[in-house]
This record gives sequence, structure tokens and C-alpha cells, in this order.
Amino acid sequence: MNNLIIMKRIFFFLIIPIVISTSVPSDSLAITQKKTKWNTNGSAFVNDGYDVVSYFKNNKAVKGDKSFTVEWDEHMWLFASKLHADLFMNNPVKYAPQFGSYCSWAVSHGYSASVSPEDSWEIIDNKLYLNFSPSVHRSWQADNPAAIERGHENWPSVKEDLGWGLSGNFEQSAKFLTEIEAVEKARNWLEGILFKKKE
Repeated sequence: MNNLIIMKRIFFFLIIPIVISTSVPSDSLAITQKKTKWNTNGSAFVNDGYDVVSYFKNNKAVKGDKSFTVEWDEHMWLFASKLHADLFMNNPVKYAPQFGSYCSWAVSHGYSASVSPEDSWEIIDNKLYLNFSPSVHRSWQADNPAAIERGHENWPSVKEDLGWGLSGNFEQSAKFLTEIEAVEKARNWLEGILFKKKE
């Protein structure tokens, strides 16, 4: 084996992993590998930080306060008051949105989508359903109760199809991807300097 091949193997299998491991924070890697269950709409909180108890108690969407943050089912939830946080923790299944806080209309058609928690929601039979937009919500309403039945039938497979994705902290994940891109550019540049002329 000639010296050039040996140098290449050292570069790709030793140097590049070291560069990646030192430039990318481990918590960013964990974020991209965490299996997502609850929809966060890209924020750090389920339902984009809206208080899920307020739909039931105030009949409206209310943004939660970080002073009243609780962790349940490996995700963070915001509430507008301590009372609402306590109510949720005493019976989270009662207040948690159906279909993992994903769009009910989308799940009824076998896939997932984000939601508009402030203006596309409804409580039916004491269960909270969210949708992508007001127009999608109206389509979902027109298709009920069949849409709800299909949603519950589809949800187990939709949840599995979500696969390995972002856990909600898109800012950190975007930083991770940017760093990987930078490492790739550096690798191409170094490869050109070390090997191109010799080949």
C-alpha cells in the first residue's frame, strides 16, 4: 500500500471524526436523534407553548408563561397559571391534544402536519383537536365524525412514520447542520491541498 493511500485513510478515518466531534456539541447530536412524539411547531414546547388547559377552562387559546412550565411524557408544556399546570399534571391525558398535537385533518388522511393552535381547534366529547389552519379545520369539521374515527385508526401508524426527527429545538439543530456543512467544506478544501497535486 503506497504512502498516498495511507495518508488518505488517516485523513478520512481519523482526522475528520476528530474535527466533527470537537466542533459539534453533543447536545445537538442528541436533539437530532431524539424520536419526536409530541408536536412542538418548532418551538421548545408542545403546542407551540399554548396552554392546553385554557381551551377547556377559558374556551380560548392562551399562550403559556415560562414561569409555569412542567415536564410530562419527555416533553415540556407551558401554562398560563399554576392552577392550570396543576390541573394538567393531575390528569394530563384529559387535557393533552389528540394525535400528539398534530393536525387532526392530516392524521385522518394518514400523515402528520403542524397546527395553528390559536385559531384552529375544537373540543369534541371532552377531547381537544387541533388543525393546520382555519380552512383545514372547516374541512375537518365537515368530515366529522368520520374524520375523528379515521384519525384514531391512523394515529398508531402515523406516530411510527414520524421516525427520527427534531425534538423541537430547531435553533440548536440548525446550528448543528451548519457546523456539519462547514466541516464538509473544510474537508473538501484540505483534500484538495493534500491529495490533488500528488494524484
